Amino acid sequence: MINLRYIFSLFIPPTIPKYSEKTRKDLMRDAVKKTTSGNILLQFGRYLSSSDVEELRAKALGHKR
Repeated sequence: MINLRYIFSLFIPPTIPKYSEKTRKDLMRDAVKKTTSGNILLQFGRYLSSSDVEELRAKALGHKR
């Protein structure tokens, strides 16, 4: 007998995985580590992304004594 579940599963798109912000940053750092050459800080994952800079800026401007 033909497996109908298999036939209909061909028409259903796969689910897109949900990533947390920490997982997303780790994936981005791993991609940068694998694709860079020459800059040793990038290869070790020691850099700031634009979102990191915005986060630091918000902390610095929001700090009150």
